[in-house]
Amino acid sequence: AAFFARTRVQGGELVLVERGEVRHPRTEKVVLPSPLGASKTAKADGLDYRPALADWLTRPDNPFFARAMVNRVWREMMGRGIVEPVDDLRVSNPPANPALLDALAASFVKNKFDLRRLIRDITTSRAYQLSSRATAANRTDTQLFSHAYLKPLPAPVKADAIAQATGQPNVYAGQPKGTRAVQLLDAQVPSYTLDVFGRCPRTDNCADPTQFGGGLSSALHLINDPALNKKLGPAVAALLKTQPQPNAMLDEMFLRTLSRFPNDKERAKCLKHIAEVKGTKEGWQDLLWALLNTREFGFNH
Repeated sequence: AAFFARTRVQGGELVLVERGEVRHPRTEKVVLPSPLGASKTAKADGLDYRPALADWLTRPDNPFFARAMVNRVWREMMGRGIVEPVDDLRVSNPPANPALLDALAASFVKNKFDLRRLIRDITTSRAYQLSSRATAANRTDTQLFSHAYLKPLPAPVKADAIAQATGQPNVYAGQPKGTRAVQLLDAQVPSYTLDVFGRCPRTDNCADPTQFGGGLSSALHLINDPALNKKLGPAVAALLKTQPQPNAMLDEMFLRTLSRFPNDKERAKCLKHIAEVKGTKEGWQDLLWALLNTREFGFNH
């Protein structure tokens, strides 16, 4: 059964403003809320039933909450849930690896629902550290986690990655200078870039990050974005002050964007382009723009 209460502070005391409840359609009696599968009704803490809900959610014998949470965290980190779709945990939609889901859920309960511990367990696992380079044996695997799956960067992460790579922070209306996109509490803070990249507006289920943006619109935005173009000049100027040598500059640029050094083929091609461009600064801007538009930059892999 559903129940809600809206209150306000008046004269230093909590006053009930509005109370909503479900009534039995025939008897008109108030139907008190109770957790799923429970035979007893929940007891309110004053006007608030949320403590009762929290107690039920975190009961060790609750078969739903721990499995749902570890599945969502696993999907966020691995690009695919053990159960997909991530919000469709039912008997007729079994997990790809039942033993893995049960083990993670049991550990989550044992460690008192410690999210940090759960994230540490996943990141230190062999599955999380696998390469995205598939072999002939696992090339067609899309659900057993035999290799890392390519995962597009979420909209806030991608916006922050561009700001970090260029050294030019984004500016958000009403927010302090230097605020990162992942720190925005309000999903309605105006940002065309975040909208195009596909941020969740929190008006609907956000299990599928591609339903609100991304794809071709995101790629075209990166190619033509005036705000990105404005970041390139100052970014290159700052880098040239610390890395005046072409090879060192190239290494720094690759590390900032792709987190690796260029291979021999990339190095030769990039340095050739820089040598052919009349203005060295413009050549480096071209290269930085190209790196920010690569699939390698836009994906976790």
